[in-house]
Amino acid sequence: MMRIDGELVASRKETRKMVDDCLELLKSEAKVENPLKFVHEAFFRITPPLGTKDFKVKKKFIPIPATLTETQQWTKAADFIWEATRNRLEESTTERLAREIMDLHNNEGLAKILYDEWMEEAEESKKHLYLRCRAKRKYAIF
Repeated sequence: MMRIDGELVASRKETRKMVDDCLELLKSEAKVENPLKFVHEAFFRITPPLGTKDFKVKKKFIPIPATLTETQQWTKAADFIWEATRNRLEESTTERLAREIMDLHNNEGLAKILYDEWMEEAEESKKHLYLRCRAKRKYAIF
């Protein structure tokens, strides 16, 4: 472990070991031959196509929906999984990560809930923007 800005952070070696152990755990418990494919399918279920960006209109910032790049989508999916992993009750990080990925593969778990909340927020900003643009046509951006 090392400290970055006063926080205890795992080094690359330790992180690599955690992920490798997680893949082994997935291989044994989920009984899959290719755990990387299993993880990829789980990630694919929570890659959000939409996000929100701030758009400035008369000194106010309005959140508008925007499509995310592929890198941003996968990064956000990883954020969902790590956030959900931190809140699980298993003993080791490896177990928590493996269990969250297995739950996610079954469309369950906290990461799926975080994804659903994210998409609801994006849809709400989409509706708000549409109503705002109908009310004031001069600020319409589409």
